[in-house]
Amino acid sequence: MFPLPPEGLETERVKLTPFIPRLHAKQYWENGGNDPSLFRYYPYTLDSLDSFLANLETSIRRDPANVVFVIIDKTRPDPAHPELGGSFAGIIGLFYSSEAKLTTEIAFVLIFRAFQRTHVASNAVGALLRYCLEVPAASPPGLGLRRVQWCAHSRNLASARLAERMGFKREGIIRW
Repeated sequence: MFPLPPEGLETERVKLTPFIPRLHAKQYWENGGNDPSLFRYYPYTLDSLDSFLANLETSIRRDPANVVFVIIDKTRPDPAHPELGGSFAGIIGLFYSSEAKLTTEIAFVLIFRAFQRTHVASNAVGALLRYCLEVPAASPPGLGLRRVQWCAHSRNLASARLAERMGFKREGIIRW
């Protein structure tokens, strides 16, 4: 839905690149996409690479309001995948984006175990926030959105703390 900056989304430590299944799916699954404990606060679990790809296509990629990015940790080279410019550290997305309302949600944040409690999550969120909230005339240009939201399971304290560290304010509980 929104244009991506030609120079990409990155900080000194991380780079975000759109998730392309033929390039990233197998490595995502091998690095932790198959770890059920990483999905304990998600409303679903995926038991195979094929089920992940099917879910990605039907629930995410077909909706222009959603985009998923690969998070590359530029501080850790990956000799097996030098084309990445670092190590595949996780994924993060923008969901439920609305051009008319100038809103989006940072969602589907999944940081692989080896990169948890490092700079990866905060740098990835920071890069997305800068892209979403900066005005188009800024350098680098942003989208000038009015609202970026974050939803987390009420027991997912790590997610809630990350959101609060990044400047999000708690607004309430969405009941099922």
